[in-house]
Amino acid sequence: MSDLTLCLSGYPIRIRLHIGRAQPYTLEVDGREGQPYSSLQLARADALRRAVEWDDWIEAAEARAF
Repeated sequence: MSDLTLCLSGYPIRIRLHIGRAQPYTLEVDGREGQPYSSLQLARADALRRAVEWDDWIEAAEARAF
C-alpha cells in the first residue's frame, strides 16, 4: 500500500510514494511491478520517457489496425 499515488493523466503510469523506505518512490507502467527510485525527479523523468514510449506503441498499433 502506498502513502500517495500520482497518476500521469491519460496513461497507465503511476508514481507511488512509500514513506519510510530508502527508495520511497516506485514507478508503475501498465500495471507491472514498480521500479524503485530514490528521488521524485528521477521517477518523473522516467515516467515522461515511458509516456513517449506508450504513445509510440499506441500509434504503431493503430497503424497496424488500418
